[in-house]
Amino acid sequence: MYLLPKDKIFTKRIFKNKILIFDFKNYSFLKKIYKYIINSTVITIENFQNSIYDLNLSIYDHKPQIIGKRISSLKFGMIRDEIKNKGKNKFKSNNIFVHLGSSETVTKLNKLIPKIIKIYNKNFISKIYVITKFDKQISNLNNNLVKIILKKYFLNYFKKCDFHIVNAGVTALESIFLEKLLVAIPQNKYEKLFAIYLKKKDKNLLINLKNIDKIDLTKKRKLNKIKLIDGKGYSRIYRVIRSLKHSKSNIRFDKYLGKF
Repeated sequence: MYLLPKDKIFTKRIFKNKILIFDFKNYSFLKKIYKYIINSTVITIENFQNSIYDLNLSIYDHKPQIIGKRISSLKFGMIRDEIKNKGKNKFKSNNIFVHLGSSETVTKLNKLIPKIIKIYNKNFISKIYVITKFDKQISNLNNNLVKIILKKYFLNYFKKCDFHIVNAGVTALESIFLEKLLVAIPQNKYEKLFAIYLKKKDKNLLINLKNIDKIDLTKKRKLNKIKLIDGKGYSRIYRVIRSLKHSKSNIRFDKYLGKF
């Protein structure tokens, strides 16, 4: 099994009877290199651009109409070991954790934080922790209630706070795994669709900040009877990959090349 960085894929190397796993945001490059990977079993993670694969795995399939073998399930949710090894948290509180991920901007944070402050009085919140790379740009917001925290301390405050306000991506899945009260703020059309999907699975999840001032954080989270994210995603993906049979057809991708 080979895990290749993108800059190594374009070398004219022929892989025979190997399993190649690609995990990128955009898979348009596969059209250029398909002849070099034709002798391998090709697996892509969340490939929503084309059908050059033997199997595509995703948590939520945004393009189920794409031809080919596609498997999608929340059961494939991949939780980092740092999150799974949560241990006993002695600091659980009604503190709020805020992080918008890679799509955050200073403008977004300046609009978001005042809205979050609205729920302060009702819920006996002691602190609002904003985890951001823009700590210097929004340092003026630091006060007794709002604390601007460097991204390197993400994990500490992620576990420490009972209430999370995050984007509707991987961080939302990790919040659900930790059974946190959660508001998901989608940052693009794909995250919006994913948030709606998660809402159907988890009635506790809130989308965006509408009516956020009515949230009572003092109430305990009503847990689902079935744990949506159990931290076994990596194991399930491994078992699916192990079950694949290597294709001997050297023309199996040809019919897909014109369907992008």
